[in-house]
Amino acid sequence: WDRAWYPVLPVDWLEKGKPNAFKVLGKDLCAWHDNKQWTVVEDLCPHRMAPLSLGFVTESGTLACRYHGWEFEGASGACAKVPWARDSQAEGTIKQSPSSCARLVPCEVHDGLLWVWPSDSARAEQECAAAPPATMQHRCLRGEWGMVELPVGYVPALENQFDPSHAEFLHARYTPDDRAIAASNPTQYVPMKTFRLKKDPVSGKSSGLTKEGFVIEHGGYNEDNMGVRGERTFVAPASSRTEYYRDGEPYLSAHVLYCPTEANRVKMFTKFEARAARVEAGRGAKQAQRAATARDDESQAPAYERLAAWARQTHRAALLRVATQLVSPEVAKGLTHGFSTAGYTLGDQDIAAMHGVDYAMAATGRSWREGYYLPTPADAGVGIFRRWMDAHAGGEVGWMRGHSLGGGVAAAAAAAAVDAPSEASSSKPPSGVVSLVPETQRYERYHRHTKHCKYCRAALAWLGEAQGACRALAAPSLALGALLSVAG
Repeated sequence: WDRAWYPVLPVDWLEKGKPNAFKVLGKDLCAWHDNKQWTVVEDLCPHRMAPLSLGFVTESGTLACRYHGWEFEGASGACAKVPWARDSQAEGTIKQSPSSCARLVPCEVHDGLLWVWPSDSARAEQECAAAPPATMQHRCLRGEWGMVELPVGYVPALENQFDPSHAEFLHARYTPDDRAIAASNPTQYVPMKTFRLKKDPVSGKSSGLTKEGFVIEHGGYNEDNMGVRGERTFVAPASSRTEYYRDGEPYLSAHVLYCPTEANRVKMFTKFEARAARVEAGRGAKQAQRAATARDDESQAPAYERLAAWARQTHRAALLRVATQLVSPEVAKGLTHGFSTAGYTLGDQDIAAMHGVDYAMAATGRSWREGYYLPTPADAGVGIFRRWMDAHAGGEVGWMRGHSLGGGVAAAAAAAAVDAPSEASSSKPPSGVVSLVPETQRYERYHRHTKHCKYCRAALAWLGEAQGACRALAAPSLALGALLSVAG
């Protein structure tokens, strides 16, 4: 697992003048720009193991530890300064010691993303050179990457990617009275007939499952896309590239990337490119575009929510032009991310289902072969991915040795097993096991996106300042109003 490339963040989301902290496979890492290039190191100072991400980037481009001021060079991680050395000779001796160096992690910038190779191997540089990042193995799509960190595990997230038919029910429009799929739904589902490992057009043999991944092909699954053929290429462990064809011609390209950060959390990167003049949105996309909120029946949403949704959908361009004139470009871009509610609408629904899978698997202790029943062609993608995990990835994510996995649903289930072993060993979820993430926090957007994005952080800070200014203006206005009412 650690001998692979993982995407960290879009490069333009990173702060060039500051250290940027993040996790990959439970391992804490830190990236900074040394005025020439990006450098990534383990997020610990070799002096006393304090987080280097607490520090700062100097004018010369070195990374300084906030604890005692030690500095480290970009590109090499070599120690550049030891403020507390007795004299220059002693400092030189310290700097020459391998123990004074920050632990360098191979990194690469491609297709607008910062990638890392988190292996602790002494041959990490040679190993990563022989296996380029997944985006180098495909044509780069136009547009910008979107990214969210989901409060669900890597496996349920990947299963969701290889299960396109879920959109026809999970993202459907339901009537508020009987919860049946509404007649006004944009599309109607059609049972899938074909979903399999891709076959060689000459020999007719299946491409099979390899350590590097697999390729699957499938047909349509609703009335609008029955003439579409999908081909999904999984480049292990981080990339799923989908190409859709209609009548043999390219129709739509989608690239989804994944990075397991810690137990039951995974970053997901998305980019889409229409290849035809007109591309039919699926049920989920159409539903999200129409929805005022994540509610199934948005007509029941409060008036102010529906008004805000109407403003976003019909006057977005005008609102953004006005905002750009009033604030910095960085804040304006952060505000554009806030306007994009459709993705969150779908994401909330996906999280609800994937979180349930995560919890049930850990709480019951069942393997997927024991817990899943996959009898239809639409289930084939999930079965193929699970078989690949068993054959080539040990069945689960391989976290970095010695790194804490934090809490999460697995920890909750383990704790419950100690408190109630007889219940934990049964086929039912043990009573008292709590969810991985409380429902009130499961759908919040700060940890999902804002904290990772410099544009959204800037917008959030600006909104806080604006709120403070409004409060400051409100007090004298209220006082004046009270005075006038008395005088009147």
